[in-house]
Amino acid sequence: GINTLTLAITGLTVGMLSPKFFKESKITQTAIVFAFALFFMLTHYIFNSFISKITYISLSEYLFELIIPASLYTSFISMAIFPVLMSRYHLEEKEEFL
Repeated sequence: GINTLTLAITGLTVGMLSPKFFKESKITQTAIVFAFALFFMLTHYIFNSFISKITYISLSEYLFELIIPASLYTSFISMAIFPVLMSRYHLEEKEEFL
């Protein structure tokens, strides 16, 4: 339920913004992954708070202890994995694939 909705919103947002960025730049790729990991987890927290009406952790605590660290390691791991996947599957950013 909540995961599907928040992942769908995140995916649609990334898809709409995707043509506006040069994704082979490591800095851009890392920033995009960080921003959307942060966006997904924050959206998940907000939807979960509205639906269950019970929060066991405050937003600031969730943000600084869970969201930011998870977004950081997700973006750094993606920075290491991205070139490997690009070379392994011979992917290039060509206009016909975008």
